[in-house]
This record gives sequence, structure tokens and C-alpha cells, in this order.
Amino acid sequence: MQNNNQEKRFLTVMEFCAMARIGRTTFYRLMKAGIIPHTRLGSRILIASEVINNLAEKAGEKS
Repeated sequence: MQNNNQEKRFLTVMEFCAMARIGRTTFYRLMKAGIIPHTRLGSRILIASEVINNLAEKAGEKS
């Protein structure tokens, strides 16, 4: 059983898009460009939860 206080290690595409406030099309475009690292588990695409934090930091540095 997963502890509710424990942070998820991986996000689904939909979870990542909701947190990043981007659409699925934008996500797939960024994924194919190599900007969003991901892992495939069968047919599922999973993104490490720290990726969203890293992208937010990079965006903050540029602005």
C-alpha cells in the first residue's frame, strides 16, 4: 500500500500535463525534442517527478 504522504516517483502524461499546465500535444512535441526526459513501461510513458521541478528551475533562470 502506498503512503499518502509519500511523493510519487513517476507521473503519467496526464498528471505531468496538469502540473505543468500544458496540453498533451505540447507535451509530446517537447518529449520528441528531447526537452522532457521520459521512460516507457510497455505502452505507458512515465516521467520522473523531479523533471517538472528541473523544468521550473530552468524556466525561472531564463526569465
